Amino acid sequence: MKNLSKLFFALACIALTTTVTSCLDDDDEYKDDNYKEISNVERQIMKEALQGVYEGEMRVTAPYTLKTDTTACSWRVMHNDSTFRSTSFPFAAFSNMLSNEEDKNILKQAEPQELLLYYTTPNTVYLPNYQLGIYEYNFKVPTEYKYTVDTHQVTVEFASFINVTDSWGQPFVFVSSCQYKNKDIVGQLIVSSITIDDKVYKVQNIVTFTGKKVE
Repeated sequence: MKNLSKLFFALACIALTTTVTSCLDDDDEYKDDNYKEISNVERQIMKEALQGVYEGEMRVTAPYTLKTDTTACSWRVMHNDSTFRSTSFPFAAFSNMLSNEEDKNILKQAEPQELLLYYTTPNTVYLPNYQLGIYEYNFKVPTEYKYTVDTHQVTVEFASFINVTDSWGQPFVFVSSCQYKNKDIVGQLIVSSITIDDKVYKVQNIVTFTGKKVE
């Protein structure tokens, strides 16, 4: 989105791949001076900063063609119950993940659905980002989300994180998470599979989104 600063977006994209490190690595990782344990008061400040209504875009990249489709997407975030909610989440955009034309057309007909996520604030933050005012949050994603398109049953399976290896053999961890700075958010959701009736597609796709606080 145009108002999203390039610096914030670059730093946030790096953070999106590493937020889950504390769960996967030894505790010694967090003895580094680049990390800081934050207090309950600081976590509350992070939650209150995130609260609001956001309007922006969601991007889904086709794994076969690498073509990216962009769709409008909005969120309402509440700090009192840690909810991250879209009342009209564009599940139809997930059709871009499939190569089978018949099933793609089924997904394209999906009506917007309500998607409810919960977010958590960390106990430890990456200090260089934190000092820049970049707040990081992890999502508690629903294991699966079911809806109906015409006579077809669709199930979308989400994941908290996935491990991937690039073409040079370098491992990365991608996390369902988001970052906030100056009324902008950037985040991602991990979609592990899509099932249409009895056909299961192991998509392992990363859906990204950006948003600007409007309320």
